[in-house]
Amino acid sequence: MWGKMLGGAVALAVLAGCQIKPQSDRTQLSGAELRALFVGKTVESYSLSSGATSFSYYHPDGRVEQLRYWEPREGHWKISDNQICLSMEGRDFSCRPVFREGDRYYKYRSEGDKLVKILRYRQFLEGRRL
Repeated sequence: MWGKMLGGAVALAVLAGCQIKPQSDRTQLSGAELRALFVGKTVESYSLSSGATSFSYYHPDGRVEQLRYWEPREGHWKISDNQICLSMEGRDFSCRPVFREGDRYYKYRSEGDKLVKILRYRQFLEGRRL
């Protein structure tokens, strides 16, 4: 009897293990992929630390308009070394890598020798929708 129960438990464990998917297949986007996602699009993003949602329109000429906390902000954007770079309200550019994880997109920042996920891009909508 114990043999059958043990055999059944092992079979269940093997089957359950086969259904577990890897936590994430993370792929950094190239400059061309970033351009395709951002240029001429209104992008909804969600800050993983503050919970704030913002909407940004990425003009093809490098300007960016943003609504954050329903307040408008302006700045500039560019793509450099396969990273999205933003300069809001006259500040220096800050460049960050964007990764695709399954069907989701995340922006990361470097902390020492590791990358930390800081923002999730929820939508990429054609045109200016602010």
